[in-house]
Amino acid sequence: MRAQPNVLWIVMDSQRPHNLGAYGDQRGVTPVLDRLAAEGAVFECTTSAGPWCLPSHASMMTGHYASTHGADGRCERLSEEYPTIAEELTELGYATVGMSNNAYMSPSSALHRGFLDWSYVKTEQGAPDDDEGAAQLVRQMLAWLRGHRNDAQPFFMFVNINDTHTPYLAPEPFRSRWAPDVSREEALALNRQGFFADPARPSPMPEDVRRNIYALLDGETAYVDHLIGRVVTYLREAGQLDDTLVVVTSDHGDVIEEHPPYWNHQLTVFEAVAHVPLIVRYPAAFQPGTRSAALTQTHDVVATIYDLLGAERQLAWLGESSHSLRRTLNGDERTYAICEFAFPVNMLERITRRGLEFDLRPYFRALKSYRRGNWKYIWASDGRDMLFDLAADPREQVNLIDSQRALARTLYDELDGVLSRIPVNDYGDWMVTEYMKGTPRASWEKIRRWGYLRPGRADRPAFRN
Repeated sequence: MRAQPNVLWIVMDSQRPHNLGAYGDQRGVTPVLDRLAAEGAVFECTTSAGPWCLPSHASMMTGHYASTHGADGRCERLSEEYPTIAEELTELGYATVGMSNNAYMSPSSALHRGFLDWSYVKTEQGAPDDDEGAAQLVRQMLAWLRGHRNDAQPFFMFVNINDTHTPYLAPEPFRSRWAPDVSREEALALNRQGFFADPARPSPMPEDVRRNIYALLDGETAYVDHLIGRVVTYLREAGQLDDTLVVVTSDHGDVIEEHPPYWNHQLTVFEAVAHVPLIVRYPAAFQPGTRSAALTQTHDVVATIYDLLGAERQLAWLGESSHSLRRTLNGDERTYAICEFAFPVNMLERITRRGLEFDLRPYFRALKSYRRGNWKYIWASDGRDMLFDLAADPREQVNLIDSQRALARTLYDELDGVLSRIPVNDYGDWMVTEYMKGTPRASWEKIRRWGYLRPGRADRPAFRN
């Protein structure tokens, strides 16, 4: 076995846990992932750091929360202030390769930084076979692995497979197998549920619409599971699988029918978007058949990799933001999980550019969810805070904020404590104001950590006139 493991990190874009066998579904949608789970560890309560592609991927690349790395709707590019895991592993002697058919995981966002070999696979949506680039991406993965099979150097391969992202329209035979009653034309119509929110959408969603959307998603999940199987089979037959830390997760989920008028992702931090799968296989460190109900986050994979490598400097740089999964399984569990959504400036720009009739004002707010145990508090910048008991209400249908004010305040204070300990930056526009000069340091610190401005140093705020 290698002294340093290979690392294969696969992100199934927008994949919820609900239809994976490892998370309780018994219909056989994901036989490949189910076998990986049986041979490794399943983390049942994993939260993404962000409810859409850019901040969640930036957290996975850096091991830091969105409040720290600042790549979100106000600044769609990762600051060079924060090194990526690709940069660190390249320095540690890894052959680093990244592939994606998600536009946010690309040079435009600087998330490709540090990879010695980077490929962005672009396939036009609506192609006759309805593949959005996943098949080509997997062909490139296999070509790279075959070409480097005999290398002494370990590899780090990070891959985003975007085909589980909306629109849910899997290639044949996967669409027909899992959604046999839905024609391609009907599938296209079902995917038009609005621009992340549709105030005109009926509530509740009609049962036939709900059933068919879930069936279409099953087809996409089954298709990507099949493609992942090709890579896993190659590694198994090449004798490399046990020498490879295999991680399969997602950047976020999707709201389908749980919270009208929301649809897809962005704009919310509900569990339908924040809760994602996390499966890890590496026999040297993760006992086959392990299951953990402890709180984990997708960017905990970063600390896990550094932990396995004994990379102390890199671990120290992460602080408390990223928590090794090995520590979790040894009883040293993280006590909270956070998911953050910044003001959707990027959505406002896209809506304006496309000439869409959409009133974004009710949704123009920042959100931060803080989960401790089964309690989940959601802070909203417009004051519409929420509190849910996930044990009794896993779909978050009953907001307890009014009846549990004391508990909500406690969780707010805990979240504020985390934000006061971790680095907090805002890479958006400078705040334009004069009258706040002379504001006490403590007030600047509070405003800064809740994401309202980038003041430079709290005692010397920067202004742009």
